[in-house]
Amino acid sequence: MTFADFFKTINDTKVFDCTRENLVIDIYRAAGSPLAIKSDTVKKWFTRNKVAQPTEYFPQSNIDKAGFIKYFEDKTADSWQILLEAFRTLEDSGVIDCNPADASAFYLSLLKQFYEILGFTWIESPKERMLKIFNQAVKKHNILDFLQNDSANRLLMDLADDVDDFVLKIKNTMREFEDSNEPLLDKIIEFTILIDEYNGFLAFNMQPVLGSDFYVPLPKTNIRAFRQEIESKIRDLGVLYNEIQSNNND
Repeated sequence: MTFADFFKTINDTKVFDCTRENLVIDIYRAAGSPLAIKSDTVKKWFTRNKVAQPTEYFPQSNIDKAGFIKYFEDKTADSWQILLEAFRTLEDSGVIDCNPADASAFYLSLLKQFYEILGFTWIESPKERMLKIFNQAVKKHNILDFLQNDSANRLLMDLADDVDDFVLKIKNTMREFEDSNEPLLDKIIEFTILIDEYNGFLAFNMQPVLGSDFYVPLPKTNIRAFRQEIESKIRDLGVLYNEIQSNNND
Protein backbone atom coordinates (compact mmCIF):
# COMPACT_ATOMS: atom_id res chain seq x y z
CA MET A 1 0.00 0.00 0.00
CA THR A 2 1.29 3.45 -0.92
CA PHE A 3 1.31 6.68 1.04
CA ALA A 4 -1.47 8.11 -1.16
CA ASP A 5 -3.62 4.96 -0.92
CA PHE A 6 -3.45 4.95 2.87
CA PHE A 7 -4.36 8.58 3.48
CA LYS A 8 -6.80 8.90 0.57
CA THR A 9 -8.75 5.87 1.81
CA ILE A 10 -9.01 7.36 5.28
CA ASN A 11 -9.98 10.81 4.01
CA ASP A 12 -12.55 9.53 1.50
CA THR A 13 -14.64 8.05 4.31
CA LYS A 14 -15.57 11.61 5.38
CA VAL A 15 -15.21 10.47 8.98
CA PHE A 16 -12.48 13.07 9.42
CA ASP A 17 -13.78 16.57 8.83
CA CYS A 18 -10.67 18.03 7.18
CA THR A 19 -8.65 18.10 3.97
CA ARG A 20 -6.36 15.19 3.20
CA GLU A 21 -3.37 17.46 3.78
CA ASN A 22 -4.59 18.43 7.25
CA LEU A 23 -5.34 14.77 7.95
CA VAL A 24 -1.69 13.91 7.32
CA ILE A 25 -0.52 16.83 9.46
CA ASP A 26 -2.82 15.81 12.32
CA ILE A 27 -1.71 12.18 12.24
CA TYR A 28 1.97 13.13 12.12
CA ARG A 29 1.46 15.40 15.11
CA ALA A 30 -0.41 12.68 17.02
CA ALA A 31 2.36 10.21 16.20
CA GLY A 32 4.92 12.51 17.82
CA SER A 33 6.60 14.27 14.92
CA PRO A 34 8.58 17.20 16.36
CA LEU A 35 8.48 19.20 13.11
CA ALA A 36 5.76 21.53 11.91
CA ILE A 37 4.52 20.42 8.49
CA LYS A 38 3.12 22.76 5.86
CA SER A 39 0.16 21.89 3.70
CA ASP A 40 2.18 22.55 0.52
CA THR A 41 4.76 20.01 1.66
CA VAL A 42 2.09 17.36 2.09
CA LYS A 43 0.69 18.14 -1.37
CA LYS A 44 4.10 17.32 -2.82
CA TRP A 45 4.09 14.01 -0.95
CA PHE A 46 0.77 13.11 -2.58
CA THR A 47 2.10 14.09 -5.98
CA ARG A 48 5.19 11.92 -5.52
CA ASN A 49 3.20 9.27 -3.61
CA LYS A 50 5.87 9.05 -0.92
CA VAL A 51 7.30 10.89 2.07
CA ALA A 52 10.67 12.53 1.58
CA GLN A 53 13.18 11.58 4.30
CA PRO A 54 10.71 10.26 6.91
CA THR A 55 13.42 10.14 9.61
CA GLU A 56 13.46 13.94 9.57
CA TYR A 57 9.91 13.85 10.88
CA PHE A 58 10.42 10.84 13.13
CA PRO A 59 14.08 10.83 14.24
CA GLN A 60 15.50 7.34 14.81
CA SER A 61 12.23 5.94 13.47
CA ASN A 62 10.66 6.88 16.80
CA ILE A 63 6.86 6.98 16.59
CA ASP A 64 4.50 7.62 19.49
CA LYS A 65 2.43 4.44 19.12
CA ALA A 66 -0.03 5.33 21.87
CA GLY A 67 -0.54 8.82 20.42
CA PHE A 68 -1.21 7.46 16.93
CA ILE A 69 -3.78 4.95 18.21
CA LYS A 70 -5.45 7.48 20.53
CA TYR A 71 -5.95 9.81 17.57
CA PHE A 72 -7.99 7.15 15.77
CA GLU A 73 -9.82 6.14 18.95
CA ASP A 74 -10.91 9.72 19.55
CA LYS A 75 -11.93 10.35 15.94
CA THR A 76 -13.59 7.02 15.10
CA ALA A 77 -14.92 5.63 18.39
CA ASP A 78 -18.38 5.21 16.83
CA SER A 79 -17.36 4.92 13.19
CA TRP A 80 -14.25 2.73 13.04
CA GLN A 81 -16.13 0.08 11.07
CA ILE A 82 -16.71 2.60 8.27
CA LEU A 83 -12.96 3.00 8.04
CA LEU A 84 -12.52 -0.76 8.17
CA GLU A 85 -14.93 -1.30 5.27
CA ALA A 86 -13.08 1.31 3.20
CA PHE A 87 -9.84 -0.65 3.52
CA ARG A 88 -11.62 -3.92 2.78
CA THR A 89 -12.58 -2.62 -0.66
CA LEU A 90 -8.95 -2.02 -1.65
CA GLU A 91 -7.25 -4.53 -3.89
CA ASP A 92 -4.15 -4.12 -1.75
CA SER A 93 -5.02 -3.71 1.94
CA GLY A 94 -1.38 -3.99 2.95
CA VAL A 95 -0.82 -5.21 6.51
CA ILE A 96 -4.13 -3.80 7.73
CA ASP A 97 -6.24 -6.36 9.57
CA CYS A 98 -9.54 -6.34 7.68
CA ASN A 99 -11.02 -9.02 9.93
CA PRO A 100 -10.01 -7.74 13.37
CA ALA A 101 -11.19 -9.12 16.68
CA ASP A 102 -12.14 -5.59 17.73
CA ALA A 103 -11.40 -1.90 17.16
CA SER A 104 -8.12 -2.06 19.09
CA ALA A 105 -6.76 -4.76 16.79
CA PHE A 106 -7.77 -2.67 13.77
CA TYR A 107 -6.07 0.47 15.11
CA LEU A 108 -2.91 -1.49 15.79
CA SER A 109 -2.86 -2.73 12.20
CA LEU A 110 -3.24 0.87 10.97
CA LEU A 111 -0.17 1.75 13.01
CA LYS A 112 1.78 -1.14 11.48
CA GLN A 113 0.75 0.06 8.02
CA PHE A 114 1.95 3.56 8.89
CA TYR A 115 5.33 2.10 9.82
CA GLU A 116 5.53 0.26 6.50
CA ILE A 117 4.63 3.35 4.49
CA LEU A 118 7.42 5.28 6.17
CA GLY A 119 9.85 2.44 5.52
CA PHE A 120 10.34 1.76 9.23
CA THR A 121 10.77 -1.75 10.64
CA TRP A 122 8.08 -2.92 13.02
CA ILE A 123 9.73 -4.78 15.88
CA GLU A 124 7.22 -6.97 17.65
CA SER A 125 7.67 -6.97 21.41
CA PRO A 126 7.07 -10.11 23.49
CA LYS A 127 3.83 -8.55 24.73
CA GLU A 128 2.61 -7.84 21.19
CA ARG A 129 3.42 -11.38 20.07
CA MET A 130 1.72 -12.78 23.16
CA LEU A 131 -1.43 -10.77 22.49
CA LYS A 132 -1.44 -11.74 18.82
CA ILE A 133 -1.21 -15.44 19.66
CA PHE A 134 -3.99 -15.09 22.22
CA ASN A 135 -6.34 -13.23 19.87
CA GLN A 136 -5.70 -15.62 17.01
CA ALA A 137 -6.54 -18.54 19.29
CA VAL A 138 -9.68 -16.80 20.57
CA LYS A 139 -10.87 -16.32 17.00
CA LYS A 140 -9.88 -19.77 15.69
CA HIS A 141 -11.49 -21.62 18.59
CA ASN A 142 -14.69 -19.52 18.78
CA ILE A 143 -14.11 -18.46 22.36
CA LEU A 144 -16.36 -15.39 22.19
CA ASP A 145 -19.18 -17.56 20.84
CA PHE A 146 -18.64 -19.90 23.79
CA LEU A 147 -18.76 -17.04 26.30
CA GLN A 148 -21.89 -15.56 24.73
CA ASN A 149 -23.69 -18.90 24.55
CA ASP A 150 -26.74 -19.44 26.76
CA SER A 151 -25.26 -22.51 28.41
CA ALA A 152 -27.97 -22.66 31.06
CA ASN A 153 -30.18 -23.79 28.18
CA ARG A 154 -27.85 -25.84 25.99
CA LEU A 155 -24.27 -26.00 24.76
CA LEU A 156 -23.04 -27.17 21.37
CA MET A 157 -20.51 -29.99 21.68
CA ASP A 158 -18.23 -28.27 19.17
CA LEU A 159 -17.99 -25.18 21.38
CA ALA A 160 -16.97 -27.27 24.38
CA ASP A 161 -14.35 -29.04 22.26
CA ASP A 162 -13.10 -25.69 20.99
CA VAL A 163 -12.34 -24.60 24.54
CA ASP A 164 -10.26 -27.73 25.12
CA ASP A 165 -8.27 -26.97 21.96
CA PHE A 166 -7.87 -23.32 22.99
CA VAL A 167 -6.54 -24.23 26.42
CA LEU A 168 -4.02 -26.66 24.93
CA LYS A 169 -2.89 -24.08 22.36
CA ILE A 170 -2.34 -21.34 24.94
CA LYS A 171 -0.53 -23.63 27.37
CA ASN A 172 1.85 -24.77 24.63
CA THR A 173 2.53 -21.39 23.00
CA MET A 174 2.91 -19.34 26.18
CA ARG A 175 5.84 -21.43 27.36
CA GLU A 176 8.21 -19.36 25.23
CA PHE A 177 7.35 -16.29 27.32
CA GLU A 178 7.93 -17.82 30.76
CA ASP A 179 11.06 -15.73 31.33
CA SER A 180 9.62 -12.48 29.96
CA ASN A 181 8.41 -11.05 33.30
CA GLU A 182 5.48 -9.64 31.34
CA PRO A 183 2.32 -9.05 33.45
CA LEU A 184 0.18 -9.79 30.41
CA LEU A 185 1.31 -13.42 30.57
CA ASP A 186 -0.22 -13.76 34.04
CA LYS A 187 -3.54 -12.41 32.75
CA ILE A 188 -3.59 -14.79 29.79
CA ILE A 189 -2.74 -17.78 31.97
CA GLU A 190 -5.40 -16.76 34.51
CA PHE A 191 -7.99 -16.44 31.73
CA THR A 192 -7.01 -19.86 30.36
CA ILE A 193 -7.33 -21.50 33.78
CA LEU A 194 -10.72 -19.88 34.42
CA ILE A 195 -12.20 -20.82 31.06
CA ASP A 196 -10.95 -24.39 31.47
CA GLU A 197 -12.58 -24.55 34.91
CA TYR A 198 -15.80 -23.07 33.53
CA ASN A 199 -15.86 -25.63 30.72
CA GLY A 200 -15.30 -28.37 33.30
CA PHE A 201 -18.11 -26.97 35.44
CA LEU A 202 -20.48 -27.20 32.47
CA ALA A 203 -19.34 -30.74 31.66
CA PHE A 204 -20.04 -31.80 35.25
CA ASN A 205 -23.54 -30.32 35.21
CA MET A 206 -24.70 -31.17 31.68
CA GLN A 207 -25.34 -34.26 29.59
CA PRO A 208 -25.58 -35.01 25.85
CA VAL A 209 -28.94 -35.38 24.17
CA LEU A 210 -29.14 -38.66 22.28
CA GLY A 211 -28.83 -38.13 18.54
CA SER A 212 -27.99 -34.44 18.88
CA ASP A 213 -24.85 -32.29 18.82
CA PHE A 214 -25.44 -30.46 22.08
CA TYR A 215 -25.54 -30.78 25.86
CA VAL A 216 -28.36 -29.79 28.20
CA PRO A 217 -28.46 -29.39 32.01
CA LEU A 218 -28.81 -32.57 34.02
CA PRO A 219 -32.31 -33.55 35.17
CA LYS A 220 -33.40 -31.96 38.46
CA THR A 221 -30.88 -29.15 37.97
CA ASN A 222 -31.85 -25.94 39.73
CA ILE A 223 -31.79 -23.85 36.56
CA ARG A 224 -31.97 -20.53 38.39
CA ALA A 225 -28.95 -21.33 40.56
CA PHE A 226 -27.15 -22.88 37.57
CA ARG A 227 -27.70 -19.74 35.50
CA GLN A 228 -26.52 -17.47 38.32
CA GLU A 229 -23.30 -19.47 38.65
CA ILE A 230 -22.75 -19.31 34.89
CA GLU A 231 -23.32 -15.53 34.83
CA SER A 232 -20.83 -15.06 37.67
CA LYS A 233 -18.14 -17.06 35.85
CA ILE A 234 -18.81 -15.23 32.58
CA ARG A 235 -18.47 -11.86 34.32
CA ASP A 236 -15.08 -12.86 35.73
CA LEU A 237 -13.92 -14.06 32.33
CA GLY A 238 -15.21 -10.88 30.69
CA VAL A 239 -13.25 -8.68 33.08
CA LEU A 240 -10.06 -10.63 32.39
CA TYR A 241 -10.64 -10.60 28.62
CA ASN A 242 -11.07 -6.81 28.63
CA GLU A 243 -7.93 -6.36 30.74
CA ILE A 244 -5.98 -8.47 28.23
CA GLN A 245 -7.33 -6.47 25.28
CA SER A 246 -6.44 -3.16 26.95
CA ASN A 247 -2.79 -4.08 26.31
CA ASN A 248 -3.35 -3.31 22.61
CA ASN A 249 -2.90 0.38 23.37
CA ASP A 250 0.02 0.26 25.80
